[in-house]
Amino acid sequence: MEDILRNELKNLTDEQIDFICAEAKIGKENLMGATEEELDGIYDLMCDIEIAEIPDSDTEEESDRCRLASSIVTLFGNAIAEAEGYLDEQEEQDSEEDQSGVELLREFILSKKKPDKAEENE
Repeated sequence: MEDILRNELKNLTDEQIDFICAEAKIGKENLMGATEEELDGIYDLMCDIEIAEIPDSDTEEESDRCRLASSIVTLFGNAIAEAEGYLDEQEEQDSEEDQSGVELLREFILSKKKPDKAEENE
């Protein structure tokens, strides 16, 4: 297995590192030396925290614990998705959707465009 999550450790902020260490009850050295399997367990822990801390309603404010767990889940999750090719597929779909949206907008604008005088005289 590739070192997908290990490679992402360098992208963590000090705040995220401190949070992981506190929640996983490990030292920074242990985190930075963790195996991919151990980091996978930390990723699962962060997912569990994020789910547990999600506000019950839109009017509730997100806790710092939720915000931090969510940022780590996003960082690690995007790395996994990219390594497995999901982001490339999504970018292609987004690009196709953007292009079709541009074409629809162009058609709409052209349909609303007033004919010029030469066309009116025909």
